[in-house]
Amino acid sequence: MRGRSVVLPIIDKKLTQGHRITRVLSALKIPMFTYSNWFHCEPSAQEIQHNNLRIAVESIYTANKDVYGYRRIAKTMRNLFKLAISDRFVLQLMIEAGIKSRMQMRYNKPTTVNDKDQMQNLIANLDDLSGVLTTDITYIQLTDNNWVYTASAYDPENSKVLSYQIADGNDSPTSNFSNR
Repeated sequence: MRGRSVVLPIIDKKLTQGHRITRVLSALKIPMFTYSNWFHCEPSAQEIQHNNLRIAVESIYTANKDVYGYRRIAKTMRNLFKLAISDRFVLQLMIEAGIKSRMQMRYNKPTTVNDKDQMQNLIANLDDLSGVLTTDITYIQLTDNNWVYTASAYDPENSKVLSYQIADGNDSPTSNFSNR
């Protein structure tokens, strides 16, 4: 809130306390011309509509026990009054009215809990990779939303896949592991 809606009540309060208008305006650093324009100014049609919308926002807010946020209030106004009103404008009206929803969306990120310490990479420190095999199971989703599984055995010394097996979701990929 700013402008005449804030300053005029202050000036009126000081005038009722017996202060002279010229002293009050000079203390507030407001020219007499500006005060005169503020005092005799009639609100525009847009200001009147703006105030009416703010009152509507406040009434919807209080009718719903201070729970509705700006998105829900905007949707309610669009449905009730058939207005083309944006969420952002309703948020601006709520800020001007000094109201805020009690409910806020909370995002809880999923967490993973690991009870065991990480195992050492035993292959990384080996000088001789003879006799070492690594295995892997990969899950692949097809375009028809079915899953297939690929199991493979890999020889890191020769950089060669020794064996693999592809199975659909009903079979275990390691059940018939054979050389291919």
